[in-house]
Amino acid sequence: MNITRRSHYIPKFYLKNFTVNNLLYEYNKINGHIEHKSPRGVGWRPNFNIFIDYHLRKNEGLESFLNFNEDKAAVAIQKIIKNEILIDQEMVDFMVFMSMIKFRVPKFRRYVKENFLEKEKNDFFIEYKSIKKRKEFIEDFNKKTGMNTGLTADNFFKKVYVSDEAFEDAIFFSYMINNGLNNTKEFIKKDWYFIETHGDKFFITSDDPLVTLKANTYKLTVLKNINTDNAADLFIFPISKNLILFLFTNDLNDEPVFKGRFGLDKTNKVKEINKIIFQESYNFIYSPNLETLNMVLYEI
Repeated sequence: MNITRRSHYIPKFYLKNFTVNNLLYEYNKINGHIEHKSPRGVGWRPNFNIFIDYHLRKNEGLESFLNFNEDKAAVAIQKIIKNEILIDQEMVDFMVFMSMIKFRVPKFRRYVKENFLEKEKNDFFIEYKSIKKRKEFIEDFNKKTGMNTGLTADNFFKKVYVSDEAFEDAIFFSYMINNGLNNTKEFIKKDWYFIETHGDKFFITSDDPLVTLKANTYKLTVLKNINTDNAADLFIFPISKNLILFLFTNDLNDEPVFKGRFGLDKTNKVKEINKIIFQESYNFIYSPNLETLNMVLYEI
């Protein structure tokens, strides 16, 4: 019997940072259900990062790429939590992870399907309608892979297109990688503010953890704590149950500028941030404990 492969679109190592005794609460926004689980049991779908390739085989290339990035990012995130200095490569690893987590989730897949899939299908069949074009593609692909894939002008559409489901996979993964890697540069020219809490004043996270807020669309009293009146675009990224990252757009920067770590000692300011995370999430909220979750639900 085949065992269903769990593809975590929200990585386990990341979710572990929001646990108490290695458990967290998952709140389902659709039906209101609350469950107490380990990180292994949340933030996944069967074979979500597995797709069918030109050989009609399950391809785990994307899963391997994401796992590689997660291993690197896990080191960087632990250093951030411990307030240790990151070397340049660790900064890159963290920024790539932070960007990719925005696009590797079911919410983004649905967005791609609803807005781009039909156009991509039409463009695909139009582009390779010509036998000459198909032969050029096959020659180039065989050259790059260094192997004969068995593709011909006659079986091209059967093997490359494969099926509606496989084509949808390919389009989603293509958009995920391109958007994720391109979005990394968004974090470079930023002012970085780490917001820290202590004790049982916890932050939550979600199945769409990287929040983007446009200038003049938010009013946060917490900004007084970090000595900024900046009304520029703001990214919010929960790092752990006691640490969150604010990134403000600053066109004067050539590289990330760390503004420091700022403590929050008032529950209402933590709730203010958690409320935004809740509102910008997709279907699921992950909370370290039930008390924190109930405070957020009470505010909504």
